[in-house]
Amino acid sequence: MHWDKDGIWLLEVNRMLQAGGYFSWAAQPVYKHEEALEEQWIEMLNLTARLCWNLVKKEGYIAIWQKPFNNICYLSREAGTKPPLCDPNDDVDNVWYIDLKLCITQLPENGFGANVASWPARLETPPDRLQSIQIDAYITRNELFKAESKFWNETIANFVRGLGWKKIRLRNVMDMRASFGGFAAALIENKLDAWVLNVVPVSESNILPVIYERGLLGVMHDWCELFDTYLRTYELLQAAGLFSVERKRFAQWFILWPKKKNLQSSFFPIGAKLCIGRERASFCPLGGWGSGFLAYKGSVGDGRCNMSTIMLEMDRILRPGGHAYVHDSIDVIDELQDIAKSMGWKVHLHETGEGPNSSYRIMVCEKHLLYTRKSQNQNN
Repeated sequence: MHWDKDGIWLLEVNRMLQAGGYFSWAAQPVYKHEEALEEQWIEMLNLTARLCWNLVKKEGYIAIWQKPFNNICYLSREAGTKPPLCDPNDDVDNVWYIDLKLCITQLPENGFGANVASWPARLETPPDRLQSIQIDAYITRNELFKAESKFWNETIANFVRGLGWKKIRLRNVMDMRASFGGFAAALIENKLDAWVLNVVPVSESNILPVIYERGLLGVMHDWCELFDTYLRTYELLQAAGLFSVERKRFAQWFILWPKKKNLQSSFFPIGAKLCIGRERASFCPLGGWGSGFLAYKGSVGDGRCNMSTIMLEMDRILRPGGHAYVHDSIDVIDELQDIAKSMGWKVHLHETGEGPNSSYRIMVCEKHLLYTRKSQNQNN
């Protein structure tokens, strides 16, 4: 990869790096002395200097640069220096289907991202970036962070005792709705050795900055799309509340005026009192069946997916013998277990720690290797 080509790829690296982070480059221009390669090395030096990166070390095949800890160097560059600084009003955390920008992302003036605790303390310490996340909560973000950590530590401890997680061979694990990364942190706290990929659905706020500042790995993803990975990659998939969140995208209620020539509609919240007992129906009366007004449950957006398509994607990336743990509301679990059984998964339902009166259940699934009739005949 030619990192020096107009600098746009290196600018994206600069955006992703934390303050004081390192970029390691192992490439021929670092150690070979051919004329064309030496020109690439000089271009790389010029570009990284304009990015205010410091060449920490060049030895053998590798060169290592360090990103600055603040904006002093950026703001002291000569006027007209390229690449320019990005607009301060740009949302640098808006990353889904956004084009790369040929500009330098400045560091937060409040120091967020630069004051990260050392490992392993950072795993349980509420990071500064937590305060910049756009979330709706009745309690403070720090309290929410600690509550999630407590919940997952207790839950994983119960899984170890009651479901024998110490005996399950865990290597590649995915948290399909990672929130603050509490599930992955709890695995580490309970000494379950696994590589965990934390996924933040695009249907929710971007919490990736918090996940990375905890020292964990993560990505954003739209679960109406294929996940960019090979078949049968993961031994364990964990989905807590994912389907309740995604189901809101599948259907909504519309208010219809059928007596008008051109039907009009407006959103009407699912679960409103007027529709209790008729949630599965296509139509629901407003003000009585004779009023001429109906609430219609229909698709929103492009209707690209539903629960079945997400479950089929889970089946694609889950290895035979792998497990899926789904923690969700009872009505969601009722629908999901039928889908899981139709895919050939072995399904068990468990109560949550709140007991039998809880409105949530845990669905534990095991994927089996399915044989076609032809392959069975060959094996026989």
